[in-house]
Amino acid sequence: VFHHSEMNTEDYQCPVLKGCTVCVTGLSTVERKEVQRLCEQNGGNYTGQLKMNECTHLIVSEPT
Repeated sequence: VFHHSEMNTEDYQCPVLKGCTVCVTGLSTVERKEVQRLCEQNGGNYTGQLKMNECTHLIVSEPT
C-alpha cells in the first residue's frame, strides 16, 4: 500500500492544456514562440492559424 507522500502524483496528473488548441493574435514573434513552447510543454496544441472550429483558446495582446 502506497502512502500519499510516497507517490509521485505528478506522474498521474493530466497535462493542464490537454485537449486545448491555442491561437494568438497581436503578439510578437518572441511571444508567439513562448506561447507555443508553453502549450507543447503542458499538453496543448498551438496553431499559427485561427480556425474557428478548431481553436479552443485565443490569446490576444489587447482586448479590442
